[in-house]
Amino acid sequence: MPRTHGLAIFIMSSGILLNVVYWSYKHLVLKVNVYEELTADPLPHLLVFLSAPLLAFAGYLLIKERRLREHLEDANASLREEIERRARTEGELRTTYAELKSAYLELKNIDELRSNIMANISHEMRTPIAVVRGILELLGSEEDPEKRRELIEIAQKALARQNFIVEDLLKAGKLEKEVEAPKMGDVDITELIQEVSEEFLPLLKKEGLKLNLVLKESLWTSADAEQIRHVLRNLMSNAVKFNRPGGSITVEAMPREGKAEVCVADTGIGIPEDKLDKIFERFYQVDPSPTRRYGGTGLGLAIVKEIVEAHGGEVWVSSKLGEGSRFCFTLPLRPD
Repeated sequence: MPRTHGLAIFIMSSGILLNVVYWSYKHLVLKVNVYEELTADPLPHLLVFLSAPLLAFAGYLLIKERRLREHLEDANASLREEIERRARTEGELRTTYAELKSAYLELKNIDELRSNIMANISHEMRTPIAVVRGILELLGSEEDPEKRRELIEIAQKALARQNFIVEDLLKAGKLEKEVEAPKMGDVDITELIQEVSEEFLPLLKKEGLKLNLVLKESLWTSADAEQIRHVLRNLMSNAVKFNRPGGSITVEAMPREGKAEVCVADTGIGIPEDKLDKIFERFYQVDPSPTRRYGGTGLGLAIVKEIVEAHGGEVWVSSKLGEGSRFCFTLPLRPD
C-alpha cells in the first residue's frame, strides 16, 4: 500500500476513534442522552462526525500533491542531467569529428604533397640530365671549336642547375631533422650582399638584367654566414628566373627598429595575389603543371623562411602581377 494511502487511513481512523471517545464520554460520563441531543440538533453533531473523514481526505490530497511534486522535481532533475550528458556527448562527438576531419585532410594533403614531390623532383632532375646527354651526343660529332665551347657552357649551366636542386634537397633534409643549427658569428650583411651579387654578375649580363645595390652602411648581425648566403642566392636566383628581358633587380639593406632589413625586388612577372600566402610552403609551385615554363623544386622559398626564422627574423613578400615582386627578410642587429 502506498505511503500516502496509509497515512490518510491513519488520519481518518484517528478521527473516527476521537468521535467514538467523544460520544462515549458524553453518554457514559456526562449522562447525556445522545439520541435526544442528536434528534434535537443533528447538524453540528453530523459535522463533527464527518470532520474526521473530510480532514483525512484533504490531508490525503495534500500529501499526494506533495509527493507528485517531488516526483516531478526528481524527473526534471533527471531530465536536466540527461540533457547535460547528451550535450557533453554531442560536444565530444563534434570535437572528435573535427579532429577526424582535420586528420583526414592532413593525410590527403600529405598524399598530394607526396605526389607533387615526386613529380617536381622527377621533372627537375630529369631535365638537366637530358640536356647534358644531348650535348654529349652532339659533342661527338661537332668539329667547330666555337660551337663545342658553346655546348660545353650549356652543359655546365645544366649541371649547375642540378647541383642547385640537390643542394636545396640536402638543405631541406637537414633543416627538417634539425641537425644543422645556425653557426652564429659576426656577419656584415652589406658585405655578404656584395659577395653574392658578384657571383651573379655573369648571369645578369647574359640575361640582360640591370643590378641596383642600395647599401648605405655596414650592418653587423650575429648569424650563420653560409646559411644567409644561401638565402640571398635563392632570392637572387628567383629574381633572375622570373624577370623580364631588359629588366632590373634591386637589392636593399637598411637598419630598421633594431634589425637589418634586406629586400630583393625584381621587375618580373609577379605573383597572383591568391598565391602569396602559399609560396613559402614546401614543394609549392605557382604553376604546378608538368609543362610549366619556370623550373624549380618548390623548396627554395621554404628553406629561406626556415633559415630566417631560425635566426630570429621574419620573411615576407609583396607582389603585383605583371609588374614584379619584392621579397624582404629581417635579422637582429648585433648589439653594440
